[in-house]
This record gives sequence, C-alpha cells and structure tokens, in this order.
Amino acid sequence: MSRRLFLAWLLLSGLLLTGRPVLGGIVVGTWNLQNYLLSLRFPEGRFRPDYPKPEAEKQRLREILRQSRPDILFIQELGSAAFLRELQLDLAAGGLDYPFTGFSGVPGTRSGLGFLSRIEPDQVIFHDPLLTESGLPLPRGLQEVRFILQGCSWRFFHVHLKSRWSDDPSDPDATIPRREGLAALAAFLRRIRAADPDSRAVLVGDFNTPHDSPLLNPLRADWIRLLPAGPSGLRYTYTHRKSASREILDGFWILQPGILQPLAILPAGASSAPSDHRLVLVELSDPSDSPDPSDKSDFPDN
Repeated sequence: MSRRLFLAWLLLSGLLLTGRPVLGGIVVGTWNLQNYLLSLRFPEGRFRPDYPKPEAEKQRLREILRQSRPDILFIQELGSAAFLRELQLDLAAGGLDYPFTGFSGVPGTRSGLGFLSRIEPDQVIFHDPLLTESGLPLPRGLQEVRFILQGCSWRFFHVHLKSRWSDDPSDPDATIPRREGLAALAAFLRRIRAADPDSRAVLVGDFNTPHDSPLLNPLRADWIRLLPAGPSGLRYTYTHRKSASREILDGFWILQPGILQPLAILPAGASSAPSDHRLVLVELSDPSDSPDPSDKSDFPDN
C-alpha cells in the first residue's frame, strides 16, 4: 500500500481529525523505539544481560515505517550509530531508502538521538548537554538538524528528555531534575534562536512529561504544543504497560502557528505494538491555510 493510500485509509478510519485532506507534502515523524540497543532481556525465558531488541519487534517497526513512509524520522532510544545503520539497511532492503542519517550521543550514556531522511540536511549540530552556566545537564543533549524545505530554512531541535525514573525516595518521579532540565532547554533555545529568528523552528521528540503538566510551562512561554490527531481515546503517544495507563509524551512544538499539521499516531492497536511509544506524524503546511493548533484549546481525556 502506498503512503498516500495508507494515510487516506487512516483518514477514512477516523484516525485523522484535522478536517483537511492529506496534501502529499513532506511528512515528518518522531518515534521512541524503546530500547533499540543492547539491554537486559529474557528471550525464551532465559536471562541475557546484553541482548538486542527482538527481531519480531524490529520487523513490526519496519512494517509500520514502510506503510507510513515519513520523509524525515527522528528517533529516540538508539544504542549507537551502528544500530541506526542497521535500521537504515533493513528498511532499504524492504524498499524504503533513507540515504541520509545522523546519530548524536553523549559518551557513557545508554542511548542517543538519531534521524533518517530522504532529504539531504543542510547541517547537523549536536549541542553539548551542559546547557546552563551551572552545568545542569540534559542527559542526552540536543540534536539540531537544519533543512531547506519548500524553499524555506527549517531548524528541527530534537530531544529525549529526562524520564520519571528516580532512585531518590524524596523525589520519586524525578520532578526536580525534569523541571530544571525543561527550564534549561527553554532558555537555551531562546538564546540560540535569537541568532536566526527568521527560520522555521520545530522542537521534536520524547518530552517524558505529560502534555498538561505545569513542568512544561517554560516551553509554553515561547512554543506552541501541536496536538496529536485522532479520536480522544487514541490521542495517547505512550503506554505504561505495567499499569496500562496512557499519556501524551511525544510530538512536536512550534513557534509559528500553522507550519505543521497533525496527521496520525501509529500503530492504532496496542497488541502488536513494537514500542511503548507510538509513531507521531505531521506534515509541513502553508501557515496561511492552517488554524492555530495550540494546546490552549480543550483537550479530551486519554
């Protein structure tokens, strides 16, 4: 099935609620692949300390990507450039070619940031994770990828922010480092954006904080959260599998209203999901034709 037919099927099945037809423009995605790396696993009931992501999950990832065919895909929880290369080659073997890739990782950390693209980037920059004068880290840094798209300069700031995991009993949800990290990110982006205010800017990735949390207020001071498309029960982007709770953690933030329009969140069902996160897709659009997709509007329950 072609991407156009696949996205049309999503529209007809109720997963796209933008009220506008798919334009066939440039589609951008973000996806936390959940441990596309060596990790503690129990294949066939046997403990293995450094075992790759199961092949069945990787195959399902590839199937979803071959159906949706994003032009640019930002990826979180990649173990190394070698894992990104593996995914690139496996997708190409199935007919989906991404000639341009980039991996950014902090030495000594468990996972990094990567992208696959059918469009050649103009520049790729990895910003050191020490983003404040006091040395407060964003644990995985910030990957910036610049493109010339539709005749305009675009800057994508790609992040995977601190999770709620904590070994501090006084701060069990890691609220303090997450609050400080988000404030540092907002301030850092404000500084580097000041040098190039005319380009179109997109903040993309896994923010590891629910969409309505006040911890995100430093970003809301400058950025607009693009709401995922889909019926209220399908708008979640993350499932905590032990509790079956669902939240919106992943997606896109923009400075200029209307430069992106939401398309879909995939996969629709959880039974065969290859990750606890879902692929989120948007399309580049003409700002004059699109409403403001701000998260200031009412949002249905997950």
